[in-house]
Amino acid sequence: ALVITPLWFLAVYMMVIVVTPVMIALHRSWHIWVLAALLTMTATVDVLRLVVGVHSLSWANVAFVWLFVHQLGFFYADGSLVRAPKWVHVAMAFGGLLALIVLTNIGVYPRSMVGTGTEEISNMNPPTVCIPILACWLIGAAMLLRSAINKWLMRNTPWLVVVKANSVIVTVYLWHLTAFVIVFLIFLPLGFAKESVGTFMWWLQRFVWIVGSAMILLVLVKIFARFESLAKVRNPLSKEES
Repeated sequence: ALVITPLWFLAVYMMVIVVTPVMIALHRSWHIWVLAALLTMTATVDVLRLVVGVHSLSWANVAFVWLFVHQLGFFYADGSLVRAPKWVHVAMAFGGLLALIVLTNIGVYPRSMVGTGTEEISNMNPPTVCIPILACWLIGAAMLLRSAINKWLMRNTPWLVVVKANSVIVTVYLWHLTAFVIVFLIFLPLGFAKESVGTFMWWLQRFVWIVGSAMILLVLVKIFARFESLAKVRNPLSKEES
């Protein structure tokens, strides 16, 4: 079940692909105003859900939030995000991060961007306005680092590491949750995961969760990556056949 759970994104992916022609047309006609409209609708649904108590509309944000994130990709695809002045990337990164810090400290939204099962609401299921803001700050940070990372990837060793990682990326995605649960079950009886969020010990334990999960995940990838390799279809135009 833990392996199947991450596949929720396939339904979202199919939804945004179906409406892509419409969203591209809107992007060409209205550009950034499409993002503004989607973000406004997302925030409106949150208000109706969390303030007014109209929970029946909360799942509308599945469309509004993920269409917003998908729409951001059009700005990269047409080059406008790359050509944007540096202050735009700075505003996206630091403005988004600041907004996220504020929103997750006002007692409405949880600090975790993924569902943990311990909060009254989840930022991910159904998604809240925190997710598009998270996307803005991460994309802004990526754009600020883009030139340096591109230069770094021109070197053979880093690029080979990226290629190798991408060759097992589906396996990593499908099994990362299982790895985390295994580590959680090992360390919970030892007193971990009981610290208040944001305390010094809570931050210190992040090392255990990240490194421990990574070690378990490496074992799982070693076992199951072969199935991903078997599933890959050889490019019929590949020169390797000639």
